[in-house]
Amino acid sequence: MGLPDDGQRYEIIDGSLLVSPAPGSPHQRAAHRLAATLNRDLGSEWEALEAVGILLRRRSPIRLIVPDVVVARVDTIESEATIFSPADVALAVEIVSQSSTTMDRVTKPNLLAEASVSAYWRVEPKARGGPVVHLYRLTGGRYREADTVKAGEVRQIDWPVSCRLVPAELTGPRRR
Repeated sequence: MGLPDDGQRYEIIDGSLLVSPAPGSPHQRAAHRLAATLNRDLGSEWEALEAVGILLRRRSPIRLIVPDVVVARVDTIESEATIFSPADVALAVEIVSQSSTTMDRVTKPNLLAEASVSAYWRVEPKARGGPVVHLYRLTGGRYREADTVKAGEVRQIDWPVSCRLVPAELTGPRRR
């Protein structure tokens, strides 16, 4: 796609280029820990990666977004793809930051649903009472909230991939 590799995050939505600074360390910590949690429990068909592009629409106006975490097919990753198609993605996750609230709560889920990505999770690290993860399932072309996992809860998630989800482990000091 020819976008620079300079530490900025580049996305294209309906032909408009959006440039965002690299996320801060609390945001990156949550994304890294969630990807590690997912990878610990994923089978051999899927792998969680951080900050990879999904080309939602090839024709004009182009739509290319970069979710914070993506669960993609291993065979696509092994092919050294630099940008994934929605068909290669089981789950897209956004970690909400103060500067990305509207994109993560409205814009990106709508675009991902339109492209038929089957699941979307939204992590709210600064929710009242601690981090919360909202899990959405694609139903009838729209995301419907299937579950909410709050700080202090431990939940075994079985769809779209299986994992043990503990929101409190996504933020704060590393537990040994």
